Amino acid sequence: MSDRPTRGSDDSEAASPSKDRRARRRKPKPKRRPTGAAASAAAEAKDPPPVADGGPNRALFLVALLAGLVGIAVGWLVRDSQSEDSAGAAGSPSAAASGSARPGGSAGPPAACTDWAQRVCAKAGEQGPECRRIQKAAQVMPAGACHAALAEVPATLTRLAQAATSCDQLVAKLCADVGEGTETCKMVTTRTKTFPPERCDEMLENYDIVIGELREMEKQNAPLTPAMAAKQAAGDGPAFGPADAKVTLVEYSDFECPFCAKGAATVTQLKKRYGKVVRVVFRQFPLPMHPNAKLAAEASLEAHAQGKFWPYHDQLFASSGKLDRATLEAIAKRVGLDMTRFRKALDDHTHADQVDKDIKLGVEIGVAGTPTVIVGTQRVPDPTNYGAVARLVEEQLKAAGVEVPPEG
Repeated sequence: MSDRPTRGSDDSEAASPSKDRRARRRKPKPKRRPTGAAASAAAEAKDPPPVADGGPNRALFLVALLAGLVGIAVGWLVRDSQSEDSAGAAGSPSAAASGSARPGGSAGPPAACTDWAQRVCAKAGEQGPECRRIQKAAQVMPAGACHAALAEVPATLTRLAQAATSCDQLVAKLCADVGEGTETCKMVTTRTKTFPPERCDEMLENYDIVIGELREMEKQNAPLTPAMAAKQAAGDGPAFGPADAKVTLVEYSDFECPFCAKGAATVTQLKKRYGKVVRVVFRQFPLPMHPNAKLAAEASLEAHAQGKFWPYHDQLFASSGKLDRATLEAIAKRVGLDMTRFRKALDDHTHADQVDKDIKLGVEIGVAGTPTVIVGTQRVPDPTNYGAVARLVEEQLKAAGVEVPPEG
């Protein structure tokens, strides 16, 4: 699917699912930009595979969001996570107690240092950033310093709690602005527990940027209003199923997107079983990184104008992403289109405006990549998974009092 208010970044069939299955639109760069590890983290998160190439598993997309929260453009939320994780493993209390070598080849940390780290981490939280710092310090501190530190554990914990105040403020402020009961608030609460206080301070200083990213993410995940769902399903574009169906499925897709080809297979299965009780509407969402996708979208709309959209749709996705002009014409001949009319439509870009209208409609509801599928008002987390889409379809059919068609 397209990216958000800005479209960007390509997927590739070989792209790692962990990088998010959707292509995202590029946004204006903030005045204050992360540097170093933050910059590299933001760069990696800024160009995930398109929703169009949303990746084979949307659940993985949610996991990525949990891990990085809003790292798409901000960077603060994913910065240093890998180094912290590896440091945490190396510096855990159990590792410290195992007697690993200290700098200079000496034995592991003195018992007093291991004891000090364990006592602080037991109270401060073993998974927190401050515990990791304590563990690192325990690896190099002399025994005398650790004996002195043991006597000051309560004071240390008090100072750590005071330092964490900015993170508590950040969570409270973000959740108040995006909504206490939202999934975004839950992610903020979970992820911020791993942040050092200075990162929370930096995010508070750049709050407008951070809250903007969170609101955009919430928009992409939130259900549609009934009025907006109806707007998505309206019009005389490509569709199948009864016009008065109680349940409507809207799909945003890109003919040059490999994950969309998988989504098309899912739609074919849905058509076979639910085609008499569910209406499926196809919306164009060619991604800018796919050079032939927009012309392919125009070609498919000409096929629709000639009454052969779905055969042409199936052939486009079966072409393995080869969608140059010659291929578009060859497929048109195979499905029996009027070639004089077809060529003129492509030469004149007869259907370009309709493609642009579909893109604009998708951006309006926060489509961030392809394929994006909406059943009724609900966004489907994994649109390439037939079972996941079918379950949501059946839930809505039952809620509407419609008998679910049997399998086979």
